[in-house]
Amino acid sequence: MSNRQQSWPGHYPITSYALDAISKKWSDNPPSEIPRTERVLYVACAFRAAVAMDTLSDFFSGEMIHQLHSAREACAEIGAHATAMVLQRHLDDLAQHTDELTATRIAAGIPTQLACADDDLDELIARYAAKRVREGLLPG
Repeated sequence: MSNRQQSWPGHYPITSYALDAISKKWSDNPPSEIPRTERVLYVACAFRAAVAMDTLSDFFSGEMIHQLHSAREACAEIGAHATAMVLQRHLDDLAQHTDELTATRIAAGIPTQLACADDDLDELIARYAAKRVREGLLPG
């Protein structure tokens, strides 16, 4: 277990609350029917957990460009603009290098660059979730 895994306490309570409600809802509906607000929260949470737990390779498994694009959009939507910029740079790099080995190397550099980004993903995700629950846009 890495230091990163040991030090991340998990999602904030409001985030866990909304995420749990979304997960229950998703189990009964195809992803195409899930509202954008819910997809954004779900992807942001999955990406954050993958970064914290050193499991980005699992997060990206098989569909790296699609997952990276989804994570960039979710981060931008929740206000994590520095993180979204890091992810965009990696998308730009991937557009030039399509072989799997290069893609793996590019993905391996993401956590180091994210460490320099000035976004508190947990706080931004929690604010996004709380605001959307109050607005009635997230189940809760």
